Amino acid sequence: MASKSLYGRAALLLTGLLAFAAPPLQAADLINPGEYSFTSTTNGRASKVSYCVTPEKAQLANGDSKSGREAAEREGKGRCTIESYDITGNIVTYLMTCNGTVLAGTTTYHGDGSEGDLTSTRTVKGKEQTDRIHVTAKRLGDCKVG
Repeated sequence: MASKSLYGRAALLLTGLLAFAAPPLQAADLINPGEYSFTSTTNGRASKVSYCVTPEKAQLANGDSKSGREAAEREGKGRCTIESYDITGNIVTYLMTCNGTVLAGTTTYHGDGSEGDLTSTRTVKGKEQTDRIHVTAKRLGDCKVG
């Protein structure tokens, strides 16, 4: 159970980081610097994490498709391989493999937030295991200091 909880937090954080590496294309949907709350629901269990989007991260998020993919690759720090990465309007879809886990996600951006679905597939003790994760993000205000 502990590893599943740890996995859920890792997937939530990874989704959050990728959310800010994925540039929306419409001016109204640009990501602004600030503190965001991410809520992840995996197999009926919810968890939350906060993440500060610095002005530098926001600038990456507001770039073009190529710079967004490059930022996602940097965020993976060599542990993830980006198989595909596509932006259509304010919707970002991606397929990647991280440490043997295949992640397929779609995120829709709307103002100071986003909503997306992620499917995670991995092999555990010789059996394929799939989790479906729903993630919402909402800007709370300025980043907390300290």
